[in-house]
Amino acid sequence: MHEMKKIKIRIVVSTLIVLGVLGGVYAVCFVNFGNHPPRRIGPTRVSIANIIMAADLFKLDCGVYPTETQGLDALLRNPGVTNWSGPYLKQLPPDAWGNPFQYSIVNRKPEIRSSGPDNRIGTEDDITN
Repeated sequence: MHEMKKIKIRIVVSTLIVLGVLGGVYAVCFVNFGNHPPRRIGPTRVSIANIIMAADLFKLDCGVYPTETQGLDALLRNPGVTNWSGPYLKQLPPDAWGNPFQYSIVNRKPEIRSSGPDNRIGTEDDITN
């Protein structure tokens, strides 16, 4: 009889552990954390990193980053600068919400910005490098 009680306790504990693991998986995969669904932020950060790497290659070839006037298009087509060896990207992807990335120079370095989930530049949910 004592052995049967131990088996029942093990079954209950095992069931609770399985339910806890499944609850954790559910939380990570399906719950939106505010307006920042991780499944969209990650790919947007990867796209930003790829654009920065392309801008770095542009700088290695041309000596400077594309100007704000030239914009990200300079990574796809020669804006008329010497030593351009692009294209540095096959295409310019949109962010995970379908919006174009914004390009600016801040402290002589490129800044790539996504408007984030609210689709508005200049708000706290913007994603940048």
